[in-house]
Amino acid sequence: MQSFLFEAISDIYVKEGNQLHDVCIVVPSKRAGIHITKCFGQIIDKPIFLPQITTINELVKQSAGIAVVDSFILVYKLFEVYKHHIKTDESFDEFFYWGEMLLNDFDDIDKYNISAKDLFSNIEAYKDIDRQFAYLDAEQIEVIRQFWGSFIAEKLTADQDSFYEIWTKLYPIYTEFTKLLQIEKGGYEGLAYKLVIDEIQKEDCLLFPKTKYLFLGFNALNRCEHLLFKYLNKQQKARFYWDTDQYYYDDPIHEAGYFVRQNIKMHGNELNTRYQNLLGEKDISIIAAPSSVIQIKQIGRAHV
Repeated sequence: MQSFLFEAISDIYVKEGNQLHDVCIVVPSKRAGIHITKCFGQIIDKPIFLPQITTINELVKQSAGIAVVDSFILVYKLFEVYKHHIKTDESFDEFFYWGEMLLNDFDDIDKYNISAKDLFSNIEAYKDIDRQFAYLDAEQIEVIRQFWGSFIAEKLTADQDSFYEIWTKLYPIYTEFTKLLQIEKGGYEGLAYKLVIDEIQKEDCLLFPKTKYLFLGFNALNRCEHLLFKYLNKQQKARFYWDTDQYYYDDPIHEAGYFVRQNIKMHGNELNTRYQNLLGEKDISIIAAPSSVIQIKQIGRAHV
């Protein structure tokens, strides 16, 4: 039986024919793009213009018009903004670990299309409750915990008080930081996603000029990817190829098929043949491998 990519590329070639030059194939990783080129080489026996082949991250970055900057540089820029809002003698070395975590949080916020203002306001309110109940003794706090469920209230130290000040400044820091990055035409992946999603909300959006965008082999999607797929589908520019089979797809409680079932229901699927059972008889061995090095050694022995 042919691989998923070979089946998908064969289907694309049959449907698009000589119009491949106006098609963009989007995949999760660069490695998949290399295999797609090989598949075209096996299928096509005449000179032809191949479609654009790109990853989802590259497509978003190009559409957003910004370059993704090295994380070290981003953390330093974040440090400069941080010092503007938080009066501190903290050095860059001391800030770096905290800055990396904060940068990752900003990335997640943007990729999942979360309102930073609402999120940070809620966090600030939550921390404010902590402060208001800091005078309570252990027994009183335990009673409140039982009432509020996951409520946390502990006596504040000077460090905790300082930490609370940071929580109240997170949204201004986020706002100034992202504005600075946009001015400089650089940023992190999540910001690129956010800019694209903001743009496709406009009626005169011209970010995606290709006739068709074909998405191959995706599984779990972030919120921005869902919105982008939905937008291109509505514009009748998108088609989707999901790599699945009957064993995972038909079992409603099988966790391995959860995302693909949701994706197919929402966006459709070009390859109905993938619903057949591709697994066949299975020969499964369970080997204890407590480290990644041992795992690699075992894999090598299994293929000898």
